[in-house]
Amino acid sequence: MRHAERYVPGAAAYRDLIEAVERGAIDGDNALDFPVGVSDTYTVQLSTWARMTAILLERIISDAGSVRRAAKFLDVPRSTLGSWRVRAKRELE
Repeated sequence: MRHAERYVPGAAAYRDLIEAVERGAIDGDNALDFPVGVSDTYTVQLSTWARMTAILLERIISDAGSVRRAAKFLDVPRSTLGSWRVRAKRELE
């Protein structure tokens, strides 16, 4: 078992993330055009950062229906999303 799988940080470890999200809030209605099937909110179980992002990435790709549509939605090149997905799959093994 890898160290990352054994260590699950507490909620306090994510305060900096919460603060970053709050600082990133912008004025306006914050409306996004979501592709059909892509949710406007996702919930992942508290775990390591790498595992949480891997789960989230896989859910977005699954909901979008393809890597191409997910890449367009996330506004990243398909090659970048593909690279992220390879790392995510390793994390989920």
